[in-house]
Amino acid sequence: PADLDGATAPPANAPAGFLRHRACAAHGGSDSLEYFSFHVDWTTPANSTLTGPVSVPVAAFDSTLCGLTSFNCVPQPGTGTTLDPLREPTMWRNQYRNFGSHESIVGNMAVDVGSDRAGVRWFELRKVGAGAWALYQEGTYSPGTDNYWMASAAQDLNGNLALAYNVASSSTYPSLRYKGRISTAPLGTLPEAEQTIAAGDTSNGSNRYGDYAALTVDPSDDYTFWFTGQWNDASSWSTRIDKFAFDQNPDF
Repeated sequence: PADLDGATAPPANAPAGFLRHRACAAHGGSDSLEYFSFHVDWTTPANSTLTGPVSVPVAAFDSTLCGLTSFNCVPQPGTGTTLDPLREPTMWRNQYRNFGSHESIVGNMAVDVGSDRAGVRWFELRKVGAGAWALYQEGTYSPGTDNYWMASAAQDLNGNLALAYNVASSSTYPSLRYKGRISTAPLGTLPEAEQTIAAGDTSNGSNRYGDYAALTVDPSDDYTFWFTGQWNDASSWSTRIDKFAFDQNPDF
């Protein structure tokens, strides 16, 4: 599902929808995002419609982190316990915005960037007028040798995009960081410097590292991002809540 941020509602009678990702390149097809449109007729429910899937081609990606059914993948320092890669869904929820000139949906998912190392594939879809949803930009964030996963993506009122996520590896305890781009940056890039929200100092005692992460925009100003995610300063994860904004916005 894609939830509304910002003060501008979708166009009148616009259907609701949801996205899924489909990795087919390994089987001779094309990787894609697929969306469904659901229109509810409250007067005559039998006239409600569900259409789709409509395929939106994207750059090739591999979602088989440690296999298609693994709950153990991301390593931690000093232990054989590895963490759930959560590579099945697009996460967390896809954020929808109506900018007037266009509609936008941003989201992300965890992908295998090589040797079962997790990276974050992020994307923005756009729709202009009565046209179809189409890919506007995308990228994969996976610097160095750490695993990047369990991310959340959102845009503020100016179209600036933030991406917040977990980081871990055999030398990095489970931590939280964020990165982003202002709307005028080159497409497909995240040039804003990476910032640490919480640096872990202990490994998690269980492989269960759940999907308890969210990135939303404060409705009081529509540019302050609020993020909640998991990190480790003990053998059981803790929740950290953080807020940030891009410095082109007022009062930052």
